[in-house]
Amino acid sequence: MSICKSYNKNTGVYYTYEITYTWDDELRKKVQHKKCVGKFDPVTGELVPNGKVGRPLGSGAPRQAQASAERSSEGAREKIGNVSDEDLKALHDLCDNVSAVLTVLSSQLESMTAQFNDLKGRLEEMERQEKQLET
Repeated sequence: MSICKSYNKNTGVYYTYEITYTWDDELRKKVQHKKCVGKFDPVTGELVPNGKVGRPLGSGAPRQAQASAERSSEGAREKIGNVSDEDLKALHDLCDNVSAVLTVLSSQLESMTAQFNDLKGRLEEMERQEKQLET
């Protein structure tokens, strides 16, 4: 499994794809499967994932949650001392990037686990067939 990015000339956007290969018994060759996992921002170098994970809170979020987030941010600022807004924004962006990478890695892990279980099942079936042939 690998991750690649592809540039769409029509929209001017870089898309990020997760590529996996599976064996097709009928065609007797490997078949490529591509899954779009997000967009790539070439300016910042960050991956913007698809889905709800990693997206900022929208205007539809409850007001209480937004207010408590603001209060906790103010409390954190008091505890850490003089930190500029630019530094806090950079830290926030870094956390978003880490979150996006973890999302991609989680997706890769799920795919690899499924492939492993599939191969394990095939191996067990082959071993059963081999034992039947021996008897």
